[in-house]
Amino acid sequence: MKNITIIDGHDWLYRAFYVVPTAAATRGGTMVNALYGFMMFLRQTTAMHPNNEVLIVFDAEAEQKSLARDRPILKQLPLIKKLLDLIGIKWIQDEKNRGIDVIASMTAKWKGTGAKVFIASNNYDFVQFISDKVTMIYDFHGFLNDFDARDVVEKFGVKPAQFIDFKALDGTRTHKMPGVPGMGIKNAAALMEKYKTVANLYKHLNELPPAAAATLMAAKPVVAKNQKTLAMRTDVKFSGGPGKVSAKALNEKMSIMLHRAGIK
Repeated sequence: MKNITIIDGHDWLYRAFYVVPTAAATRGGTMVNALYGFMMFLRQTTAMHPNNEVLIVFDAEAEQKSLARDRPILKQLPLIKKLLDLIGIKWIQDEKNRGIDVIASMTAKWKGTGAKVFIASNNYDFVQFISDKVTMIYDFHGFLNDFDARDVVEKFGVKPAQFIDFKALDGTRTHKMPGVPGMGIKNAAALMEKYKTVANLYKHLNELPPAAAATLMAAKPVVAKNQKTLAMRTDVKFSGGPGKVSAKALNEKMSIMLHRAGIK
């Protein structure tokens, strides 16, 4: 099987909206900055690995945010899907499962076939899947880069397989998930380097200073809850798969379609 790029559709949608100025609009005045930015991300993503097959996964409607600030973003989603259909890019939206669980399940299945999987997303929760067979494609201020196991160690000080335990100790603002009081990234990374897993850490609390051991013991239910929150399902049944994308054809069709849409 060929290598595969799975694009986290809603993550790219939100990033595109805030990367491209809201002044981007059709001649009729319809805001299309998310549409334009999404297509630029798609162009960059496919250009990075031109031989990969591509599939975009969107969140279920029940997952999509309904806050007032999100409405201008989500309003552009039907336009994006329509343009993807016209260009011939495959996408799916599973209404029964979280988008991230669909991506996780696809990753688990396809890497097992020998394919290398690239997850295009800025959701660090996917770090847990990075391996010699799985790489993330990460956006930094509009520029995309591969993010692999070496990058994980450099950025966080832990291996990808330790990421859930590491964040369970440290906590994360993304999930409004408190960590162990006073822990912090450096302390969490140091504990993971020495004890490898949270389970092993709790077996050796007697080796820590009494105050630190007491804090960790008191926070044990919180850590366990965090681990559960960060874990993704890899057993979701899904239909559909990736498709071939010609970068040249994509660029030509996209230019034509954007022009027809009347984008300035």
